[in-house]
Amino acid sequence: MLPVSAHVPGIRSTLVVIGKRALAPLHCGIENIYFDEKLYLPDIDSIIKCVTAIDNQFNNILIVTHNPGVTSFINSLDCGVSLDDMPTCGMFALTADTKYWGSFVVAKKQFLFFDYPNNFQRDFSKYKADGSGL
Repeated sequence: MLPVSAHVPGIRSTLVVIGKRALAPLHCGIENIYFDEKLYLPDIDSIIKCVTAIDNQFNNILIVTHNPGVTSFINSLDCGVSLDDMPTCGMFALTADTKYWGSFVVAKKQFLFFDYPNNFQRDFSKYKADGSGL
């Protein structure tokens, strides 16, 4: 559910919900993108309203939103995980045992993963200034 990246092996988002139109270039070829201005600096209720209003034709969604609301939202979920702060560009994924987004709040949730860019240790010394080698 939140956020399941189209770039994670084995998981493909069928809908991307973005809180600000300026982030439109992030779509990376994903067909279904929805902009919800309420997801820019949202509170928990704004994110819940967004999730529960999603059409049930979408099985996996990616929500792009901002703090402090996203951290509060994650911490409000009953999935056994609590965050101090969702880092910039962080990804938090879980599953919800429901076929209906409207039932998301009461559905049993299972944590999948949490990751963020500073968690990756990469040696960029082998890459050339022109970007070759990436």
